[in-house]
Amino acid sequence: EVILLKGTAMAQLGKIKDAEKLFDIALAKTEEDKVDILINISVAFENARKYNLAIKYLKMAFELDPSNLSVLYDLGFYYERQHNYSASIEFYDKYLNEDPFSDNVWYNIGVVYYKINKPLKALEAYDYAIAINPSYASAYFNKANLYANDSDYSNAVRIYKEFLDLEP
Repeated sequence: EVILLKGTAMAQLGKIKDAEKLFDIALAKTEEDKVDILINISVAFENARKYNLAIKYLKMAFELDPSNLSVLYDLGFYYERQHNYSASIEFYDKYLNEDPFSDNVWYNIGVVYYKINKPLKALEAYDYAIAINPSYASAYFNKANLYANDSDYSNAVRIYKEFLDLEP
């Protein structure tokens, strides 16, 4: 734990190579809870905005536990931050194969589809998020924006009103 804390401190200080060395030492010294440790390491690198390193350690966790929802979610999220949208969708899809009722993942995948100019897929994802959680205000807002950007103002206004009912 001390080595992990030191590694996290080094990452926060921007001493990324030192952090990586410490994390690798910590991993070599442990056999238990490796997935959790790898997730914690990825969070330290995410906080330092080093998504490539966060992904490196999460992929190790994925190899150990390919159905771990935290790993799948974070891989989808970090790949999105790197603008690797196909990989982001791949891991969000893997997540949804394990838990198809995650409103947050449906919302996130909608955001990614919108970024890659697939508005119908984005709309479908927002609709799933809303079906799972009818009070998911952000999904309504993004859905309304999607309609507005497509010049479908009547649907946009209708959905914005639903959003405002949730978030006055």
